[in-house]
Amino acid sequence: MSGRRLIAYVHVDGVAYGPDDKVPAEVAARIGEHAWAKGADDVELPDDPPADEAPPRSGRGSGRDAWAAYASTNGLDVGEDRTREQIIADLEERGVIEREE
Repeated sequence: MSGRRLIAYVHVDGVAYGPDDKVPAEVAARIGEHAWAKGADDVELPDDPPADEAPPRSGRGSGRDAWAAYASTNGLDVGEDRTREQIIADLEERGVIEREE
């Protein structure tokens, strides 16, 4: 669970978390820094997602490097010139991940 404190209510996957709630680390990793109280840096974040699990599409852990690593584990050769969005589109096109509507 996260030791950080939210400054307002946040909805993640249809569940509301507020300032007095304990937020699971997997959920905390998906909440932007703007939603956390200042000075609260004792959060327990999960390690990198397992190789068979796609990185999040937003928030912490959703950067180009995470997507490039995931693509590589799924047999997609990603050049340095490919953007995060291009990598995601390539993975969607190949059916590795679902298209986000």
